[in-house]
Amino acid sequence: MQILSCNPEDDTFFVGLSLKEFERLSLEYNIEYDLQYDLEQTKQIAFQNLNKTDYIQMIKEAYNIKSAPFVCVVVNRNVSEIAVRPSHFPFSNLWNGYSPWKAIQAQEIDSLEVLKNTKKQQ
Repeated sequence: MQILSCNPEDDTFFVGLSLKEFERLSLEYNIEYDLQYDLEQTKQIAFQNLNKTDYIQMIKEAYNIKSAPFVCVVVNRNVSEIAVRPSHFPFSNLWNGYSPWKAIQAQEIDSLEVLKNTKKQQ
């Protein structure tokens, strides 16, 4: 899993996950799914997105990573809130020209627990 972006305003992280990591986390944590979706529907949407080569290329370039994440989540520092979000969430047009998300160099992590000790971004 990789930290792809951070939001210093509310001390949250945008994390990209592989399918295996996503399935493991869904067993370990209470994950908030987008709208009315559940685990299986979220996986189906992710598989559909993986077939969109332009979208995948955009995500890889936006985060300067070699392979696009299967699913992305927003996680607060104490790992008590995890929510599935689209891969383009930090730079989406929903922010109306301003996004609180800050670009960072993608950082590989083994566990979400690492976020608790990550240096706070300014």
